[in-house]
Amino acid sequence: MELHLQTLIDSIKDAVIAVDSEGKVIIWNQGAERMFGYKRKEAVGHQIDTLIGGPEEKEAKRITRAILNRRVSNLIATRYRKDGKPLAVSISASPVVYKNFLIGGVAVYKDISELIQKDKLLAHTNKLLRAISDINQMIIQIKNPVELLNQAARSLKENGRYQLVQIVLVDEKLRPVQFLGQGNKKLLNQFSPCLKKTLKNRRSLFIPDIKKSLVCQKCAKKESAGWAATFLLEHNKEIFGTMHLGQAEDIFDQASEIKLLEEIAGDLGFALYSIKKEKEKQKVEAELKNLQQFQEKILTTLAEGVVVEEARGYITYVNPALEKMLGYAPGELLGKHWSVFIPEDQLERVSRKSKRRESRTREQYETRLRAKDGRLIPVLIHAHSMFERGKFSGVVSVITDISHLKKIQEELRLSREEALAASKAKSEFLANMSHEIRTPMNGIIGMIELALQTDLTEEQRQFLTAARASAESLLTILNDILDFSKIEARMIELVPAQFNLHDSITEIVSTLALPAHQKGLELLCHVPPSLPESVIGDTSRLRQVILNLVSNAIKFTEKGEVVVEVQEESRTEKDITLHFKVRDTGIGIPKEKLESIFQPFVQADASLSRKYGGTGLGLAITSQLVNLMGGRIWAESQVGKGSTFHFTVRFGLPLPRRFRTTPATLAAVHGLKVLVVDDNPTNRIILKEMLQSWRMKPEQAASGPEALQLINSSLGRKEKYNLFVFDLSMPEMDGFTLIKKVKEIEEVRETPIIILTSADRINDFHLARELGASAYLVKPVRPSDLLDAIMAIKGSAVAQQLEAPITEQTLPEFRRKYNILLAEDNPINQKVAIHLLQKKGHRVTVVENGQQVLEKLGQEKFDLVLMDVQMPVMDGFEATRIIRQQEKTTKEHLPIVAMTAHAMKGDREKCLEAGMDDYVSKPLYPEELYKVIERAIARK
Repeated sequence: MELHLQTLIDSIKDAVIAVDSEGKVIIWNQGAERMFGYKRKEAVGHQIDTLIGGPEEKEAKRITRAILNRRVSNLIATRYRKDGKPLAVSISASPVVYKNFLIGGVAVYKDISELIQKDKLLAHTNKLLRAISDINQMIIQIKNPVELLNQAARSLKENGRYQLVQIVLVDEKLRPVQFLGQGNKKLLNQFSPCLKKTLKNRRSLFIPDIKKSLVCQKCAKKESAGWAATFLLEHNKEIFGTMHLGQAEDIFDQASEIKLLEEIAGDLGFALYSIKKEKEKQKVEAELKNLQQFQEKILTTLAEGVVVEEARGYITYVNPALEKMLGYAPGELLGKHWSVFIPEDQLERVSRKSKRRESRTREQYETRLRAKDGRLIPVLIHAHSMFERGKFSGVVSVITDISHLKKIQEELRLSREEALAASKAKSEFLANMSHEIRTPMNGIIGMIELALQTDLTEEQRQFLTAARASAESLLTILNDILDFSKIEARMIELVPAQFNLHDSITEIVSTLALPAHQKGLELLCHVPPSLPESVIGDTSRLRQVILNLVSNAIKFTEKGEVVVEVQEESRTEKDITLHFKVRDTGIGIPKEKLESIFQPFVQADASLSRKYGGTGLGLAITSQLVNLMGGRIWAESQVGKGSTFHFTVRFGLPLPRRFRTTPATLAAVHGLKVLVVDDNPTNRIILKEMLQSWRMKPEQAASGPEALQLINSSLGRKEKYNLFVFDLSMPEMDGFTLIKKVKEIEEVRETPIIILTSADRINDFHLARELGASAYLVKPVRPSDLLDAIMAIKGSAVAQQLEAPITEQTLPEFRRKYNILLAEDNPINQKVAIHLLQKKGHRVTVVENGQQVLEKLGQEKFDLVLMDVQMPVMDGFEATRIIRQQEKTTKEHLPIVAMTAHAMKGDREKCLEAGMDDYVSKPLYPEELYKVIERAIARK
């Protein structure tokens, strides 16, 4: 029976323990063994409370007595295992009584530790959930981040029973800026390794056991036991700080707790993000508000009117300036249509512009607005269209009252008209002065030229030659004065044309070869071959500058040399700047005078004016012309050693020429029927004599209407003119009007026209080009220049091939250039002839006797021989006879022009009998020499 009872008791899983009346164990089942760790033999006989009471033995004994005394039957208590581990147990006990005698007691112990732990965990979880709820409420209510975090830390410490809740705020570079939280102050203000690691790795860190963690080895927090966790306070990839928790009083389910804490950290991160964004929003709103206030202040204080219209044109905003401008009370225009202040005559135009604004974004225009009192105000409107989601939503317009501006413009217009009238008067005065001066000078020089072509005694020829030189000197001085006056009046303009750079500069310098050689000076010119062959510029003004500087250099140099050099200074695709130097070995200029010499009427030394002459205008004009050509001028000098004048000029670079005009020969212009139109009878006589000397057939008219009658009459006879020569300044009908009338006549529309002018007004050349003139020459015209122009026009096949009218400055481009053999033994005569020939662009080879002529002809072909009749070794007559004898075999004919110092009757016949084609007498006269050369070559 006893065995059966023991088996029954052992089958019970819970601990079943029976004690005697003294509390000693008498029954200890297997469940008790498992629960408390004592074997039956270890437990039986021992006092129960001593065995499993542990630290609470005294209390356990009191409870045991109460059970035996029937005062307690069920209770929950803590008992201890053999290994000292406490167990939460529920005890169901009752005394054992036999025949009213207490013999002991029996109790069933049930292990409820897990259940208790679950209750504690549930309570702990509820507290954490309460903390989450509290923190969420804080997030809603508290907008101060420091206050929010401190209260959150307090809630976590109280509800989670953590001894340390540390929150660290960091900056953009993840550096700590503020320490917050609850717990030990020393630990709260410490930036521990676990925080650094969390920020470095940008993820939360969980340490299960602080004492075993390598991270916590050097950290003061390791003195505490248990786990620790560090969470990032972040949101939307933006880190605001860390939250560190540790030293929990109770240890429950770590995974669940970490998850809840992670949620809290996320909520706080979101809160910090929201607070930041809210602050940014408030800042933007504040700035926007300030900006709006500022804009409102600007709009209200702006002098210009501002109006805002919605899409249908109704006014939604008007600033005070516009209300004041139009005379409306504040707010009176709001809600009205913009047409309320548009005058009726402007309404249709403004309506069209308003319609266009629906597709345009900006527009600016002038109009007039109608004020409330009916006044019309001129305004400038800047309209800017507004669009919302691509749809037109209205217009903002800034309106400026331009009444004052219009008044100023009117005053400026009147002032400009007055200035233009004054300028025109000055221009007309200068043109008239030019005309009045050049016309008699033209007559004087022209008549002298005609007189020199008649039979004269040597004394008469000397008188006329001196008179011509004086007239030309006077004309030079008058030209200087007129040029300076034009510069002062800003009436000089450049006439750019394409020209050969090397040939033109060489030709310009060569014109001064004679005076240089007469003084025994070397005159040198260096134009490097690397420079462009042709450039575009005003050769007239370039010639004027070079001639002025070179003639000055020759004038003030007694021995040595005068050198002209040209260098490239800079170049672009479209233009080139050349640096010119004119260097001499003359008297020099004192350093203190170098600046003033470019001032008008100034010379370096007043005594020089008496010795060398001159107006003192040359360098002033030169300086102004250089400036006009886009350059600058300066000088360097040493007294007694010489001077160097520098100047730069910018030229255009031309496109390749489409054609090149070949001048006609003299024979080709024989028989040309020419109509000369000039109101001045002297000019008509001079021109008639010139043209007849070239075997042309001139007819004359004194006015434009008379010229038109002659033209129509010639067409009726079917004898139309081959060339027109028109004066520009004529009463009743000027030259330009005559050209227009002529161009209206179909039969003579293509007939070349040469314009002669003594006024040379500004823009005249451009008008001549527009009207299709073939040449534009300024009086007095040299006979050779007029002939060259006619030959160039005749050689161009059709005058319309010319890109621009031929001028005195561009004539070198059109002249025929011959290879001439000069036979002359006298050095002075050689220099004179070379100078005159090179001036026309001819190539000259010099020999000293007839024998050398024959040798040269055997080596090279020439267009003409200019043969002195009296030379050593072999004279000109003998050389000519040998040449003509040789030509009987070659069947060629070489033009030979004799040069003779005799002006006796029969000299011409003697030269012709020797086989010469023509002759010219010494001293050589340029016009006669040029005419004879052309005549001789024409016969060939």
